[in-house]
Amino acid sequence: MDGTLSELVSNPEDSEVSPHIRDPLQELCGKLHLVAVITGRSALQARRIVAIDDLLYVGNHGLEQLRNGELSVPVGVQPHLQPLNDLKLVLQSELAIPGVSFEDKGVSFAIHYRNAPDPEAAGLQVQEAIDREGGGAFRLVPGKMVINILPPVHLTKGTAVHDLAEGHGLEAAMYIGDDLTDLDAFRAVDDLVNDGRCEGLKIGVVGADAPREIADEADYTLGSVGEVGWFLDWLSANAG
Repeated sequence: MDGTLSELVSNPEDSEVSPHIRDPLQELCGKLHLVAVITGRSALQARRIVAIDDLLYVGNHGLEQLRNGELSVPVGVQPHLQPLNDLKLVLQSELAIPGVSFEDKGVSFAIHYRNAPDPEAAGLQVQEAIDREGGGAFRLVPGKMVINILPPVHLTKGTAVHDLAEGHGLEAAMYIGDDLTDLDAFRAVDDLVNDGRCEGLKIGVVGADAPREIADEADYTLGSVGEVGWFLDWLSANAG
């Protein structure tokens, strides 16, 4: 979602999806078998920002799904939630760094350092604190000036893509993404194609701070969130 459907902003709470993106997405929900937003945000937060009821929302890097207003979390996640919250409280007391903020996402949390005076130094301090306080027992997912801390359960954007394609019997799957965590989804599309399960297409959004690997592994690239809107318009006009 962030960096693909919505522009990256300093405060994650200020994120929004423009009508230029939302309108064709809404149209595609009526033309395609499945349209899903797969995000590092919580599923409920993604639903609030995108504001389309007909979408399937997969939140927290594959840890939860929101479908028809019902939120589901795998049973294996539950035992890790209290230790995860304990780690969050310890890190909050230790990382009183200007510009560093915590985002509570229910079954995970994220530490943002984009707004620190020296983001690179702040990022190192955050990582050192995580290591020192036993964060290695959890799954750490880096992003654009953010570190996500999740339960140690092997659920990713890639497993979400694979399970959705299999569960819905898709004949083709397309994924659009812009960050390191989207590489798991790209590789899941590759696996589906290589196994002969469906056709696949990977589209990378290669803005100024996109990781190089996105362009390297994508079949096609778009240069910005605005170009994603243009592409969704084109897709909607030619789908169905």
